[in-house]
Amino acid sequence: MYGIREYASGFTVEEKAWNFLRKNFKKLGLQTKPEDVLRHHFTRQGKTQSVVRYRQMHNGIPVDENEIVITINAKGEVTSLINTT
Repeated sequence: MYGIREYASGFTVEEKAWNFLRKNFKKLGLQTKPEDVLRHHFTRQGKTQSVVRYRQMHNGIPVDENEIVITINAKGEVTSLINTT
């Protein structure tokens, strides 16, 4: 999903990404709350945008090659979300 431009609340980019996921998990097709199936994996912060990656989990084990990648611009808006399944 590109061109989202939805403001996400939080102080850090990780909080912003997590709050966006919590607010929109049903729209994104997640069957359960994000905290049940996702774990923070990596954050890359830049001057104009940041990227936050979450690994998808099943029974506490990472699902091979499955990540959700969220891009947040300097204004604090989520601009894209990619599911790498």
